[in-house]
Amino acid sequence: MSDRKIVVPLDGSALAEQALPYGVALARREELNLLLLRVEPESEATSKTIGSITQGEALNYLELVRKEISQDGLPNRLPFDRIETQVIGGRSAHELGAILNGLEVSQVVMTTHGRTGLSRFFLGSIAREAVEQLQAPVILIRPRALEVSALPMELMYQKTGLPKPDEKITAKIAVALDGTPEAEVILQPALELSKVLGFGLVLLKVVPDYNPLTDGVNYSMVEEINRRKVETWHYLEDVKNRLGAPTVDITLKVLIGQQPAHAILEYAVSDEGKIAMLAMASHTRNRLSRLVQGSIAERVMEESHLPVLMVHRN
Repeated sequence: MSDRKIVVPLDGSALAEQALPYGVALARREELNLLLLRVEPESEATSKTIGSITQGEALNYLELVRKEISQDGLPNRLPFDRIETQVIGGRSAHELGAILNGLEVSQVVMTTHGRTGLSRFFLGSIAREAVEQLQAPVILIRPRALEVSALPMELMYQKTGLPKPDEKITAKIAVALDGTPEAEVILQPALELSKVLGFGLVLLKVVPDYNPLTDGVNYSMVEEINRRKVETWHYLEDVKNRLGAPTVDITLKVLIGQQPAHAILEYAVSDEGKIAMLAMASHTRNRLSRLVQGSIAERVMEESHLPVLMVHRN
């Protein structure tokens, strides 16, 4: 078995725990160990105290989670000895990406909200910083609001929409591209994940709709939109050919819209695509490009109710 691991960072909240079924499913299908990780700042009072709890309490919490996700009767249980726990004290949660880069990580699975419960947690804090720092792919999950402190694993698993063992799979991963090499860094991680989960792939790109402010009033709208669609289709065909994955069901989709994030999200929830997950690269290089390109990834993550596979390229 490989030394690489699927890592699920936890902070003690039921919100963060909603990443667990995805982590378990991936570890099981990839035949990898699952690492439950908790990062806490060290208390000034004592080196044995991290944040508001002791190191022993933090480890006990992870051990309880370990027992919960290895219990008999779960749709996709992971054996107890395939689950590891680790508490790292004296480090800020803002260093999560750097910490994970020091481990043997295959993929990271985490929610965009933790115990802070902030509605824009992804945009300004831990999750976005982790994506920007991480060298490994990360699956980000927007957790559902909970009426109770925690959900039983059986019920939590059912809410993910993940395939059960031996279940016939028709779901797909929608891979959003923009025609740049930076965006294409998501292709290989998405392809590998599709093989692990048994999902198909949809390669999609958004074609800008006619805009009289930028295209001009004497604009041949229909002809130009058709030209853009044909050009985009040829690009997606070239990407598909370059992937060279005959065992994976790959389809192509050209979307029309002035707002790429909106078009992607609208397609993702339609019955047409049967989309179970989105995938895209965050490739911001500076503040200006973040406004143009990074905002699309951030908006998709902020508003998507589907998991989003992301990689970052500086």
